[in-house]
Amino acid sequence: MTEPVSVQVHGRRALMVLPPLSGSFSGTRNVIISLIPRLSAIGWDVHTAELPHVPPPTNPAAVRAHVAASVASVQRSWADWRPDVVHVEYPDPAGAGVMQAARAAGIAVTGDFHHIHLHLPTAQRPRVLALVCQAFAVCDAVFTETLQGLGNLHGHGISQAVYLPRGVDGERFHPRYRDPAMRCTWGVQADEPVLLSFGRMIPIKRLDRFVIAAEALRHAVPSAQVVLIGEGSEEPMLRRLMPWAHFLGPMHGPALAAAVASCDVFAFPSPEEPFGISTLEAAAAGVAVVAARSGAAAEILGPDGSLLSDPDDPLGFIADVVALGRDPARRQAVATAARLRMADLSWEAIAARWSAVWQDILARRHS
Repeated sequence: MTEPVSVQVHGRRALMVLPPLSGSFSGTRNVIISLIPRLSAIGWDVHTAELPHVPPPTNPAAVRAHVAASVASVQRSWADWRPDVVHVEYPDPAGAGVMQAARAAGIAVTGDFHHIHLHLPTAQRPRVLALVCQAFAVCDAVFTETLQGLGNLHGHGISQAVYLPRGVDGERFHPRYRDPAMRCTWGVQADEPVLLSFGRMIPIKRLDRFVIAAEALRHAVPSAQVVLIGEGSEEPMLRRLMPWAHFLGPMHGPALAAAVASCDVFAFPSPEEPFGISTLEAAAAGVAVVAARSGAAAEILGPDGSLLSDPDDPLGFIADVVALGRDPARRQAVATAARLRMADLSWEAIAARWSAVWQDILARRHS
């Protein structure tokens, strides 16, 4: 991906309609925090509106009332500040309602495809994917972070889908923040390997495979240490199975940058996580990545910038973790190749491409 030239915009307004952004490791929260300042630097006047949680579907009347109130609240904001573009981050019932209202008001509409169907039982996924794509039909463009998502959207008739990976803050995640003193607090000496997991501790991450890989690495290299950053529903299970691991909890800013860069191997076992931004952040920090062949690891890092195993081959994943843990030279080679792929993924580059899509929509509408 070649970094585009940022074209300044003048007098353009964008409203970003967001889901509840609670949660220390909300990927959406991190994307928005990173993207909005870069869009503002280009010249966009960006406002946000955060929608409340949708009631459970077991109460249809409450859902309908919630959608009506949410849409009305966003519409009221247009009376004093009419946007040129409304971007809806999640097409849940309220988000879909906002997209329809914006379209009816003659405002350009974009959405973001988040693979939310993958968080559901397999039998429910086709129906939910179809409903999501139905909601996107009113959009002028739909952003998707993966080539898999692009295929899903095109397969459901969303021809206006745009492939745009997530950005990586190369100043925040960088090998320069590697901290020998921090490694010492974990009991690390010299070049002993540190295995890392960071992000939300939830079922889709398949951290059960991480546990087995960590055990295998400790068997092969008894001095290896294991670090986990984050929180989530799987944390009690992980603490019970790995009482010897270092659980650092949720981290942010310089502390997170130092902790990630101070590790050696980042293991990302999930075959279903849609993108996996943490794989790119670890790679930017100079940490060698082992992952299932899916998402960002497969599409961006590739076989040179990571060790990739078949999604249905957990033993291959475990073997890759052990192989990198044993071989410092190979770790360095993989990490170096991965960092070379980060140059085109700065948030400035992603914001410039995002802005170009919005400007193209507006130009076509006024031509």
